[in-house]
Amino acid sequence: MGTSPKRDLRIDLFRGLALVIIYIDHIPSDRLSHLTLRNFGFTSAADIFVLLAGISFALAYAPRLDTRGLGAVVSQVGRRIGTIYLAHIAVLLGALAMLIAIGRDSPLDLFAVAPPSWAGSTYSHAATMALTLQYQPPYFDILPLYIVLLFFAVPLLLLARVHWALALMASALVWVLGEVYTLNFPSTRSAAGWYFDPMSWQIVFALGLVIGLFSLDRTPMKRSTWLSVLSVLVIAACFLLVFPCRHYGPLSAHCYFEPLSHITGLLDRQTPWRFLNTLAWMYLILRFIPRDARWLANPLARILTRMGKHSLAVFSLGTLLSLVARIFLSGPQAGWVAQIGVFVLGTAVLALAAYLLDARPRNTTGWFEPGAKSV
Repeated sequence: MGTSPKRDLRIDLFRGLALVIIYIDHIPSDRLSHLTLRNFGFTSAADIFVLLAGISFALAYAPRLDTRGLGAVVSQVGRRIGTIYLAHIAVLLGALAMLIAIGRDSPLDLFAVAPPSWAGSTYSHAATMALTLQYQPPYFDILPLYIVLLFFAVPLLLLARVHWALALMASALVWVLGEVYTLNFPSTRSAAGWYFDPMSWQIVFALGLVIGLFSLDRTPMKRSTWLSVLSVLVIAACFLLVFPCRHYGPLSAHCYFEPLSHITGLLDRQTPWRFLNTLAWMYLILRFIPRDARWLANPLARILTRMGKHSLAVFSLGTLLSLVARIFLSGPQAGWVAQIGVFVLGTAVLALAAYLLDARPRNTTGWFEPGAKSV
């Protein structure tokens, strides 16, 4: 395996863009959320985020596996899991403190948008459930997913070092077993388990890991006109299936997808449609955006790349800011000026936080996935 080249700004750029989209999507009453990626196909910002996490993991830890051995990698990944776990708990505590400070009668219940209600729950019970990752309020459930994905990551990396197909086959097997036997992790939010079901989402992470390994091995990506056309067709088909339901409503005559969603739950779970839609987007991005594109160094791109580089800190802050925004934008009746103001102010705060973190004298690794250097 060759030495890793300098940091690939495309990873940080699209991870930063995904963070901005996630911030918007976490404000349900914000009309701007109707303009984000999830409304135009099966792929959401979370899909891109998880795929990039897999790429970053390979870029960071595959070289360390070669030079330092398995023990060192397991130790480093364990520390990373601990960091993300503490960040998740800190964000939950910060949100709870915020709700108590503004005088919410039932702060534990604010997170819930569906039963079971936490209005009658005790703080000690909520704390126990939170510490065991069973209490995952809506919009506070991505970090627990990433924690579990990191447990999958080292075995996947070992399999991929034997042959990349073994890693994808093992990941596909886990996905199939999860679908057939409805395997999931326990959650107080739903009897069905975690909203971001790790048994399903790990296949996206595995795909990213394999892409990252191909990059480290200097394997040139197949630049095929037919693959490009096929990717565009997949994206178009997903758009036609999803957009009418999002735009006109699930009961509209324009919505051709809704009967399927009742049977398979395609919009909520990681399915072949979502997987193909995400893969099509990633192929076009890698195919048509060269890693040395000059525009990646312009001021706007640098704002996003800094956010992507410090993704754990930016995501955690964005989660709290989105909660503030949900309180401020008390409903869909909020005007466009208020909604745009919340978006601009919140994004500016995230960008400033990333800038201050980047200006600190420290190593070049980000908080979330260290060493994301190339693709």
